[in-house]
Amino acid sequence: MPLGISARNLDPSSTLALHREIILFPTASSATEVVASADISASVAGDALTIAKTAPFLYPRKLLFTRTDASGSNLAISVLVVGKRFGRTISETLTIASGSSAQTVKSTKIYDEVTSATIISIANNAASDTCSLGTDTLWLGLQKPIKSYKSVRHITIISAIPTTPDATVSKVQADLSSSLVVGGLDSAIDVGTLFSTTIAITQGFVIDYFQDGEPDFIRRLGVKYG
Repeated sequence: MPLGISARNLDPSSTLALHREIILFPTASSATEVVASADISASVAGDALTIAKTAPFLYPRKLLFTRTDASGSNLAISVLVVGKRFGRTISETLTIASGSSAQTVKSTKIYDEVTSATIISIANNAASDTCSLGTDTLWLGLQKPIKSYKSVRHITIISAIPTTPDATVSKVQADLSSSLVVGGLDSAIDVGTLFSTTIAITQGFVIDYFQDGEPDFIRRLGVKYG
């Protein structure tokens, strides 16, 4: 179990038990945690980016891909990211198009770790252009799979004060939605939006939810997630 996370079944005899997960002192997001400002001024399709973080995250995270078009030449880039979630290999392509005003794009998937990142297309790159890959500021993945937000019963933020007056320290299922909680292979919560904050090492979260079975139990049943 990753450092900083404590988890236990409130009913160990049941695979579909109510599960309590305690996430303590999560590290703040870093835009360069996975790939640190790679020089792509002369890169071509097929080039692998150097992975700076070879170990799993302390807790599952969404990724943030950043391009720096220092030359102002309308840099366009697509990167194939491969990683692991619940022991399974997952992948997705992160793209920032030529002419786009966006300098970042967030992954849709949640990663326990990233194993590779490869440029699959690049255009208009020039001197001083770079890219990086890190973690976003909002999402935390769960250690057990759930089906949807309806599996979550209670979330409490501890060790920190939310940043807006209307943010309360405790949330229940009625406060949740499919935009704040995802299930399946992702199984994660947008704690940043939920508590009007960003992930920081001063925080902790206590989350009660009904798990939908251990990953090997899912495989035995033939249930497909993702």
